[in-house]
Amino acid sequence: MTLAPAMRIVTLSDEEFSAACEALARKVRASGFDYTLIAGIATGGWLVAQRMPSPRRVAVTKRRGAHKARRKLLPALVARLPRSVNDMLRIAESRIYALKARVIPPAPSHVEISPELAAELRRNPRGRILIVDDAVDSGATLLSVAEAVRKTVPEAEIRTAVITVTRPNAVTTPDWSLYPEGTIVRFPWAPDN
Repeated sequence: MTLAPAMRIVTLSDEEFSAACEALARKVRASGFDYTLIAGIATGGWLVAQRMPSPRRVAVTKRRGAHKARRKLLPALVARLPRSVNDMLRIAESRIYALKARVIPPAPSHVEISPELAAELRRNPRGRILIVDDAVDSGATLLSVAEAVRKTVPEAEIRTAVITVTRPNAVTTPDWSLYPEGTIVRFPWAPDN
């Protein structure tokens, strides 16, 4: 029997979230990648993009149907539970999704490159674009967005960065992550923060 790897949970206040975004930007810049545009994946990635220094920012939208019911039903419940219970639920949820991904590969997200977004991306077709998100779980969203942006501006240099990668074996991994794999971040907008 193999034991699941240990997971940890980090809770970020609004101030700590801002500091994390700045630290992620420093990590990217320290590598020598001097991005000219940040593309933030809505919703969490757009919040990351807004707090990272950049001459230009754009939001990229995607559609995923899997989490809509969860967003409507759980916030009131999780806000009332003790933190320790919420921590156990977050870890259990992550492990369940990881097991599910072994059986049913994650479906790609539908990425909408609006005409306005395409025009912004094409303003500098050989630019250096940093795609950011708050977290990578399955990796399907990050992969879909990177592919859609690459299709729109094939000559651009595209890299990816996230605050955290929650579990191993994602379909793609970012070029940079602030927290190590296996870290679940409770962001300031989470109902249980």
